[in-house]
Amino acid sequence: IYLQKHGYVPLFIPIAYEGSEKYIDNSFLKGKVPGIFLDDLVKIDTLTPEMIKGVIKKCCFTVGMSYHFSVFSLSTGVPSAAIYLDDYYKIKNLGLYKAFGNPELVFKVPEISSEQLIDRVMKTLKD
Repeated sequence: IYLQKHGYVPLFIPIAYEGSEKYIDNSFLKGKVPGIFLDDLVKIDTLTPEMIKGVIKKCCFTVGMSYHFSVFSLSTGVPSAAIYLDDYYKIKNLGLYKAFGNPELVFKVPEISSEQLIDRVMKTLKD
C-alpha cells in the first residue's frame, strides 16, 4: 500500500520453479498484499531464465530475497535491493552489491520496515 502511494504497483516475479515439489515462491502473498503476480499473467513453468530476465529488464527497480534474483536484476542493469534473513545471504549479497550494485541497498528483514525500505528505494530512484 505504501509503495502504491508513491505511484508504483509491485510485480511479483518468481524465479524458482520446477523440481519434485511445487514451489510457491511469492504466491502466498496473493490476497494479502496489492500487486500483480506474474503467474497470473503467464504459465510460469514455460518460461526460461532468459524470459524471466526479460521481464525483470522492464522493471524500474527490483527488490528480491533470492540471491539469483539479484544477479538477474543487476546483470540487466536494473537497480535492485536485496533483503535477507540469514547472515549467509548477507555475505553473498554484500559481495554481489559491492561489485555490481549499491551495498547500501542490502537489508536484513525484519530489521528494516517496508516503509523504510521503500523510502530508501525512492531516494535511489531520485538520485
